[in-house]
Amino acid sequence: MIDWITVPCMPCTHSNAIKAGMVIALTADGEVEWQTNKRLAVEGSFSSTVQIRSSSQGLPGTCIEVSGNPSKFLQGHNLFGSNDLTGLVSGMMRAIFSKVPQLTPTQIDLEMIDRGSYLLSRVDIAECWALANRRQVRTAISTLAACTNLTHRPGKASITGETTCYWGKNSRRWALKAYCKGDEIEKKGHRLPVELMDISGLEQYADTALRIELVLRGMELKDTELELHLAANWGDNTAQEVYDSYLSRLKISEATMMKTEVLNELPPRLQLAYQSWLAGHDLRAMMPTRTFYRYRKEFVAHGIDISNVHHTRKESNVIPLGLVLHARPVGVPDWAMGTSLYFEPHARAA
Repeated sequence: MIDWITVPCMPCTHSNAIKAGMVIALTADGEVEWQTNKRLAVEGSFSSTVQIRSSSQGLPGTCIEVSGNPSKFLQGHNLFGSNDLTGLVSGMMRAIFSKVPQLTPTQIDLEMIDRGSYLLSRVDIAECWALANRRQVRTAISTLAACTNLTHRPGKASITGETTCYWGKNSRRWALKAYCKGDEIEKKGHRLPVELMDISGLEQYADTALRIELVLRGMELKDTELELHLAANWGDNTAQEVYDSYLSRLKISEATMMKTEVLNELPPRLQLAYQSWLAGHDLRAMMPTRTFYRYRKEFVAHGIDISNVHHTRKESNVIPLGLVLHARPVGVPDWAMGTSLYFEPHARAA
């Protein structure tokens, strides 16, 4: 699904400036060093917002900056959604036009938007894989963090907390992110709208969802052979093909065995912990929390993540990486089709 777009110059005639305040920087002497208009937050379905302001590109009053999540703006959530980038953006822009009276797009503006005649400076694509439960999702993320890295790029995955894994987090070109969707929707700012909390299917969908997102920034969009910085070049299958291509760059290493000479150099307490982990025991349940994380930090330096129960134990919750990376995303559930929970551009256009 298309999870975020940024358009620096969206065709949109407007005679009056979009007023949302200004940000002004002053020198030590009190003189204005620079100033810029603030972005206006336009509220969509269930309080989801998209940010807009008059664009500094092109002729004054001819285009606007747009940044936000079209799926969440139109549906009220981003658990699942469409891969039709231009269709989603067209639907989002028409909703914005109906809410902001200063915007008076011409017929030519609307036709350009529908054709995708605008440039993109960021696109996020996201998909979910359904596992058995939230614990399996967290385990899969730990496994990915410990056993994968990106090809043609130095450095391994970085993990934040226990449930978010990044590849290329600070890259100016592109990055991947894996996290537990069930954990995310419990955080402030990411919770489901009150109106959607009673729909049990949504929470169940999130609770078993391993979410992997691809972030494509301006430099990467422009440098690709497909010229993805031009929205018109995004066809029906483009988002899925691009997503699969970048996800395939994750290099998998299933190695979990520590070399004998390295093991012998470890303190006895770590050797004992390693042997227990290798036998399939859950060290998290066997140790005080602070001890467990101190041990985990020391083992991660050797490429071992003891938060994973070792796969030699039959009841292990370790998720095979091949299954995670090569299975197809779960996509849009049947029960959401034809409802307001899923914005389907072609259906709405018809």
